[in-house]
Amino acid sequence: MFKISLIISFLIISYIAVAKTIPLDNKNIHVTGAAYIIRSPSKLFYKRFSDFILSKTFSDSILSLPAEERMFPIENARSTNGIKIRFKTTSSKIHLTFTQEPGLKEKGYFGIMRDGVFYKAIPFNATAINQTVDIIIDSLPANKECIYEVILPGFSNFSLTRLELDDSSKLSTYRPVKKKVFIGFGDSITHGRGQDGASYLTYFLSRKLKMELYNLGIGGSRIALPIAKMATDLPKAEVITILIGYNDFNGANKTVERFEKDYRQFLTALRTMQPQSKIFCISLLYTKKTENPKSHATPNDFRVSLEKLIADFQKDDKRLFFISEEKITSLKNLQPGEATDPVHLTIPGAKLFANELYQVMLKASNTIWVNRLELKMELMLCEASWFVMNGCWSFFVLANVPKCAVSVEVLNCPTISEMFAPRLLLTFCRFAMGGLFSTNVHSENLTFCNLRQLADCGARNPAYCKCAVSGSLFFFCGVLSVHISLSCFVSLFQFFYLV
Repeated sequence: MFKISLIISFLIISYIAVAKTIPLDNKNIHVTGAAYIIRSPSKLFYKRFSDFILSKTFSDSILSLPAEERMFPIENARSTNGIKIRFKTTSSKIHLTFTQEPGLKEKGYFGIMRDGVFYKAIPFNATAINQTVDIIIDSLPANKECIYEVILPGFSNFSLTRLELDDSSKLSTYRPVKKKVFIGFGDSITHGRGQDGASYLTYFLSRKLKMELYNLGIGGSRIALPIAKMATDLPKAEVITILIGYNDFNGANKTVERFEKDYRQFLTALRTMQPQSKIFCISLLYTKKTENPKSHATPNDFRVSLEKLIADFQKDDKRLFFISEEKITSLKNLQPGEATDPVHLTIPGAKLFANELYQVMLKASNTIWVNRLELKMELMLCEASWFVMNGCWSFFVLANVPKCAVSVEVLNCPTISEMFAPRLLLTFCRFAMGGLFSTNVHSENLTFCNLRQLADCGARNPAYCKCAVSGSLFFFCGVLSVHISLSCFVSLFQFFYLV
């Protein structure tokens, strides 16, 4: 017995001797999917939601309100869903320790990726507060730099409290490739309920979109205005999905009118915080529940209400889209059997849903891309017209008898950035008034000169060529300038408004 104890002690001492502890505030440890990150040498903590939303100490905060007004369960918001930890190293062995924090503590697993490829899953059972989960990854290739990505579980709340490498290794200098951002707002379907402790829906969708995921789904949530207002702390998103409404439909006191009012406030606040994002509003998914027994409202009542609401918003918002449930979900996405879960997706159902949703979103994005292509071609035509106008004008100018001074720099072809309406309208004014203009393309300084001033200028500067131009030619060029300037103005307006 003494010999066995001695051997175990020797092995532990040997491991400690060859292990190197990495401070957890190391700048080469990166966290994505969380807007709020707290670093110290001994602990790396991250939260999906702000202290205002999560802390119970705020007597006047949203959390002090009754559940019917708060619209989401506090504990469900305390989870690490969608959060990832990334680092790069040559170590042949990695030891990670995660400690349970207050919040959800259901069973699940940690996903490990190596160089972008799934490596292994580390399962764990339901844990108590302060219980730890140790992850040891060994037999790794020595002296080969690899990028490791740890995908945190969706229905637990863990902080990282230890990272150890072998003694001869360290964290390599590493900065992840910056990606566009995808934010998912929603209830338990977005959170991942029924999907084995992970949100396959948002995970697969973000992989297809090749975007960084921020999963803000909360199991049991209804439309919660504070969640939309929190978007001001999030990075500017390229794509946002909103999949929420089942709990509003299923609740005892929520009418269709109240649902529409709350959704309007939510969407207005979100658009204020994320003005350029493409927002996809998804109606209630297919459900086995056909009616709320207390309110007698049906899922279709909520779907029709949302579709009308989005149509109203779309009059002024061309980057807002409505997605009908019938295009992306059906009974095959749900648990089999009438007596089973009436709304949550299975893992295959979530994958299928993600694929269908991606196709619908891609179609909408292609529409915007076509608008951009048409606009680009229109701008190119405007530039070509500007070049032809300058060429014709310069030809006639140089063909006349020199009598006054005009700068030859006008022959330079301007770029698209110079084709703004104020510049062209100013040019037209000079043409119509029978004056000449001198343009310095490089400095973009415009100087209006009448004939006498130009003659004086030409007398002082022999480098200027001398020419005479009739007033009718000025007027012709002026009309052409107005046409081009108006086309440019419309194009630029479309560019900033539609794209």
